[in-house]
Amino acid sequence: MMISEAVRRAEEGLDLGCARVIARNVRFHGTNGIIGMELFLQSDSDDEFLLSVALYAGRGPYYRPWIEMFCINNLLKTGEHYFDSSIEDEVL
Repeated sequence: MMISEAVRRAEEGLDLGCARVIARNVRFHGTNGIIGMELFLQSDSDDEFLLSVALYAGRGPYYRPWIEMFCINNLLKTGEHYFDSSIEDEVL
């Protein structure tokens, strides 16, 4: 799957079975090939910030594309922790 296709699908929302995740605040940094976004857990009442993502396009033959996740909200409103949860398994 191409990076642009993954971004489009994330903006539309991803059903993870245990939750629904949607991308917001998508930023394209065309000069350096980086796409930044924030992922939110979507619910009926409101959306909860989950984590930030940076997608790197890679550098020719030297580096393949990669993803970095940071600013992870470990303690969710439900009281569940993100790390070692079914949500983490599905997001990864």
